[in-house]
Amino acid sequence: MNKQVFEEGIFVLGRQFPEKVFDAQILWDFLKDLTDEQYIRAIQDIVSSTDQINKATNIIAIIRSKALCDNQKLAGEAWAEVLQQVSKTGSYGVPKFSSEAIKKSVEAVGWRQICLSEMPGVERAHFLKIYETIALREKNKMLSDPVKLLVSDIVKKIGKT
Repeated sequence: MNKQVFEEGIFVLGRQFPEKVFDAQILWDFLKDLTDEQYIRAIQDIVSSTDQINKATNIIAIIRSKALCDNQKLAGEAWAEVLQQVSKTGSYGVPKFSSEAIKKSVEAVGWRQICLSEMPGVERAHFLKIYETIALREKNKMLSDPVKLLVSDIVKKIGKT
C-alpha cells in the first residue's frame, strides 16, 4: 500500500471517530500489506456503516476483515459458480474458478462426480460443507498472517538488542 493512501485513510478515520486514538505506526505495520484498493474500500465501508468506535475496538481487525474477507463468496454463490462451470466446460473440461476456496472444494468432492451425479443435491451438500470450512480457514489465515510476521519482526529486533 502507498503510505500517502494509508495516511489519508487514518485522517478520515480520525475525523469520523475523534474519540478513538489511532497509533499510525502500529496500524501501518499491520496493514501495509493491503493494496490501496482493499484499504480504501475498508475505510469507506467503516465510515459509511459505523456510527462510533469504542476505544477498546481493534480497528486493525476490522479493517483487515473488511479489506480481505468481504469479497469472499457465500457458499450458495460459490455453488452457483460451480454449476456455471459444469454447463460451460462439462465433465472432461478443465473448470476455472474465481477463488482457491472454490477450486479446493470442487477437488475435494470431485469434478467428474459433480458433473455426472444423478443426485446433485448430495454433491451440493458436500460442497457447501467443505467450502464453508475452507473459506473460514482462508479467512483466519488472511487475518492472522500479518500478526505472525509482525511478532516475528519484533522478536528479531528484541534479540538484536
